[in-house]
Amino acid sequence: MSVHAKFGPSGYNGWSQCSEWASDPTPSKWAAAGTLAHEVAAALLLGEKTPNAGIDVLRDMQDYADWVNAQCTGSTEKHVELAMDISWMTGEDDAKGTADAVLVDYERRSITVIDLKTGRKRVNAKDNGQLQMYAAAAVSLFTEMHRLIDDTQPNPFDTVHTIIYQPMLDHIDQWSISVGELMGWAQAIRPAKTIRPGTKQCQWCMKKAECESFARWVNAKVDQTQINDRQNLRAEKLADAYGSVDAIRGWCSAVETAAKQFLEDGQPLPGYKLVQGSRGSRKWTDTDEVENLLKHMRLKREVMYKTDLITPTSAERLAKSKTLNTNQWSQLQALITRDSTTLKIVPENDKRPGASQATTAFKPLGQTVE
Repeated sequence: MSVHAKFGPSGYNGWSQCSEWASDPTPSKWAAAGTLAHEVAAALLLGEKTPNAGIDVLRDMQDYADWVNAQCTGSTEKHVELAMDISWMTGEDDAKGTADAVLVDYERRSITVIDLKTGRKRVNAKDNGQLQMYAAAAVSLFTEMHRLIDDTQPNPFDTVHTIIYQPMLDHIDQWSISVGELMGWAQAIRPAKTIRPGTKQCQWCMKKAECESFARWVNAKVDQTQINDRQNLRAEKLADAYGSVDAIRGWCSAVETAAKQFLEDGQPLPGYKLVQGSRGSRKWTDTDEVENLLKHMRLKREVMYKTDLITPTSAERLAKSKTLNTNQWSQLQALITRDSTTLKIVPENDKRPGASQATTAFKPLGQTVE
């Protein structure tokens, strides 16, 4: 994978809104897991040997690869981990953005850009700046390539489809836009020249713990909303405050992290100090030695070992691997249930039905709820 540009597609919500936005160069364990999943997915799509990964990752990425391949027709060109020029959009020299999968179809006059996301936060395709940048870069690249072959058709594409694929959430979202509208949007992109704190741009900014503008923004949001006075609290004000919760929570977390790092580096933090927290759970230092000792103590096997019945998810994997046949899996499905879901607040444009419309009945997995 290519190194991310300073004004890369993945950071669009940040740098397009605030001049001081900065991404965190230190990969988290979640980012590392996401990178591994992308490497596995790319290998599967290219028919190459996959890197070592857990069975869950391999299964999810195989499902993704199968789904992408199913979108291809005889006239489709499939491009995987495609690095494309984005410098003409951002003004950053030699900047490139790497799309997970790009499907080019000259016969249908369309380009499809697919973004694989392995996180657990639902992302939608509509008006998604990251996807639109990939799409605009793809249109520019393949239009130029086509003109080298056929200069009688200067504009070979009419439509672009952008797709978010989230295996952890069983979520696939698609949005389409005309090439004319997309390229007009892309031509207007510019990195921000002023500091402008807000929910989207500050969520993943590594500077939020030290940013005075963001701190003032957070305090203003808190001051404007008198949560304790519910009778006089207008719905519009509450909705505005709720829309800022993630950003405020992120600021609190960033401040906690910065304060701890400050003290760990040996610098004094007025009024605070580091102490030893609670110790973790006990565990064996050498499981083989413990196992041998317990055997010498003549403990029965059922006392030494704890066994659990496989979960529905594990049983489903056995069915997918053909260890269980269709009839056996159907019998097990009839014995699967799920706990009732808790209510969750989401944006109004979320495609899921409102709680007043959603059914609370659950049927065996694989069957639809009528």
